[in-house]
Amino acid sequence: MTQHLQTLAARLENRFKGSIDGCKTAFGEVTLEVKSAKLIEVCRALRDEPEFGFEELVDLCGVDYLHYGTAEWATEAASSEGFSRGVEQRKSRRHTGGRSPLGDHA
Repeated sequence: MTQHLQTLAARLENRFKGSIDGCKTAFGEVTLEVKSAKLIEVCRALRDEPEFGFEELVDLCGVDYLHYGTAEWATEAASSEGFSRGVEQRKSRRHTGGRSPLGDHA
């Protein structure tokens, strides 16, 4: 399986050169970092080009760092729940063992 993923990653890097910021394999998956301006183009190519033929987008993540480091993002202190911006106060529901509800990626 590892060789298959490495081959896929190499094909993706070759095909989308200039449209991606990175491509890596880890945890039995290929992660493709697509430039925001090229997202629709890359997704359409992954779906429509016979070489790829993807039928499902499993995960799409975006991070907005536009105002990172300004006063609004005071990050000198963090709680066990993370930085306070946007964190709702709630009772702790700690995971008690077994497989993580978010999956095992360690």
